[in-house]
Amino acid sequence: MYAKFMALPFVTRRVIIAAAAFFSMFLIVHLPKNGFSETLLFAAGLTMLWAVGILIPFLKILFFVLKWRLNYVVRFK
Repeated sequence: MYAKFMALPFVTRRVIIAAAAFFSMFLIVHLPKNGFSETLLFAAGLTMLWAVGILIPFLKILFFVLKWRLNYVVRFK
């Protein structure tokens, strides 16, 4: 099964992974709230961001804002 999955085109594999992550997020939301279910939801969300292809730009913007904020706090407060 893994060999068949890897034989698929790159975009098709990403779409399948994103759909599976979205479906798992849909199921996880209906679980009772605790640390484990929240961790699973976070992991599924990161997986979906990675599969869609916006994780790296999201992280770059996040680190830029963090760097700017820390620089502002160090200089002016």
